[in-house]
Amino acid sequence: MPIDPPIRDVRYRIENVDFAGSYLQLLDPNSKKIVLRSKNEELLQQWFFEKGNDGEFSIRNASKGRRGPQYLSWVAGNVEANPNNGAPFAIYAIDNEGTFGMFTGGDTYICATEDQKLSFEVNSDFNPLRRQTWRLVEVDFGVRFAGSDPGRYRIRAYLNSYALQVIPKDGKPTLSPLRTKDRHQEWEVNSLGNGKCTIKHVKQKTYLGWRIVGTSLQRRAEVELKPNASDSVWQISSYNSGGLAYTVSFDFPIHDEYGRVTGNSTLALSHWGNELIIKPKKFAHERLWFFEGVDWQNADYAGDSGHEDNTKPTNPTNPTNPTNPTNPTNPTNPTNPTSPTNPTNPTNPTNPTNPTNPTNPTNPTNPTNPTNPTN
Repeated sequence: MPIDPPIRDVRYRIENVDFAGSYLQLLDPNSKKIVLRSKNEELLQQWFFEKGNDGEFSIRNASKGRRGPQYLSWVAGNVEANPNNGAPFAIYAIDNEGTFGMFTGGDTYICATEDQKLSFEVNSDFNPLRRQTWRLVEVDFGVRFAGSDPGRYRIRAYLNSYALQVIPKDGKPTLSPLRTKDRHQEWEVNSLGNGKCTIKHVKQKTYLGWRIVGTSLQRRAEVELKPNASDSVWQISSYNSGGLAYTVSFDFPIHDEYGRVTGNSTLALSHWGNELIIKPKKFAHERLWFFEGVDWQNADYAGDSGHEDNTKPTNPTNPTNPTNPTNPTNPTNPTNPTSPTNPTNPTNPTNPTNPTNPTNPTNPTNPTNPTNPTN
C-alpha cells in the first residue's frame, strides 16, 4: 500500500533501516554520485518529494549546482543523480511504523549493500530485506508532537510560567496566569513542515504575527494578531534538541540606507514581564516557550471564562470554611458553658475545697482529735 504522502515543499532525509543513522546524500552539488553518510545539516542530504501518479514520486535533492536540480535516478543499474526528471520511484509502505520500499517498477528495490554503497536488488515476494527498506525523517520536525495536525496548545513562557492569551476586551496578545479552562489561552498550531508553523487563536480566529515599524535603518518588529496565515509563519525549533522548550522565530530582512535588502536577521518571540516583544534570536530564558496540549491538562471545558477563572463558592472564604459558625470558635467550643470553666468544673462546690473536705470539723483537728481535751 502507498505510504502517507510526504508533504509538498518539505525537506526530508532518507534513512536506511539496516544501516540506521545512514542517509542518502548527493556527494556534491555538481556530482551525480549518491552515497550513504551519517546525519549532517547539509542540503546535499535533504530531499523533496514531487508526487506523480498513485504511489509514485520524483525525489529531488535540495542543493543547487551547475547541473540544475538533481533527481534520484537509476542508469544502467546504478543509483545516481540526474538533472532530468526521469521515471519516478514507486514508494510503498512495508509496515505501520513508516518503513517503506523504493523500487523502479516490477520487483527491483533500491538498497544499501554490505559496504554501505547503493545498488538494486530483485525481491519478488514483497517482503523486502532490511537493507531494501527506508524511513523518511522530516528536517526540523518542529512541534507536531501531539499526534494531531493541527493541534491545540497552551503556550507558556519558560521564565514565569504565564500563558499566551488574547484579552477579550481589546483583542491584544499578552501573558496572563495559566488557567486550564480558559479558551482565550488556547492556540491552534498548524505545521507547514520543517518546523514552520502558524499559530491561530481558537476564539479570535486570528493568527499570532508581527508588523514592521520604523524607517529603513531603524526598522523593528512588534507582535500583533493577523487575519491571514500567510503573513504569520513562524519557525519553531526545539531548544538544544531536548523537545521540551522551544524558540519561536522568523527571518527579518536587513536594509541598507537606500532601502535595499542586504541580508536577514533571525528574530524571536520574547517577553518583558507580561508584555510580548520581539528580540534577536538566542537561547535566553525569556525567549523559550512550552507548548502544552490542551488535552494534556483538562479533559473538558468549563466554557468561556473571559479574563477571569471560574472559581465556585467552595472557596475557603465560603461559609463552609472553618471561619464559619461551625468552627471551633462556635459556642460548641470549649469556651462554651459546657467547658471546664463551667460550674461543673472542679472549682465547683463539689470540689475538695468544699466543707466536706478534711479541713471540715470532722477532721483530726476536730475536738474528737487526740489534741482534744478528751485525748
